[in-house]
Amino acid sequence: MQILTVYGIIFIYASANITGIGILRREGYEVKNKDFFKIDIPFTLAAIIPAYIYIWLAFGV
Repeated sequence: MQILTVYGIIFIYASANITGIGILRREGYEVKNKDFFKIDIPFTLAAIIPAYIYIWLAFGV
């Protein structure tokens, strides 16, 4: 599970996410970390778990 944590942090602080939050705040929307994590963590897991399984099956790492 260590790999999921490390890559999750990378996804959470990706520049596109920071830019998107900045645009929302500039337009007057309040974005809380709790709300952001509710959306971001499932997408992060959906991207990382299949990739991890593929690498594990394809390369036996």
